[in-house]
Amino acid sequence: MFFYKLELACNAPHNLVMLDGSFTSILVAIGQCLKNRSKAPIELRKEIEARIEVTLQKFNKVLTSPRIDQIFIALPKYTERKELY
Repeated sequence: MFFYKLELACNAPHNLVMLDGSFTSILVAIGQCLKNRSKAPIELRKEIEARIEVTLQKFNKVLTSPRIDQIFIALPKYTERKELY
């Protein structure tokens, strides 16, 4: 699902694009997906392998915000690491 969220966010025409959760959450989800893809049904595994390179490119775009007129932010509802006070 985060594959599609990143794609939607990167294609958004808005100046400010908000992602639900933190950037760390996205990175953890990608890592878990790659680690466990061998256990997934073949159809899902093929989809993961077909989309992973594009997903990583989109994640890089979100992290670097290459356009000066567009900003990406990730807004967690809460954090256990107390990053926000």
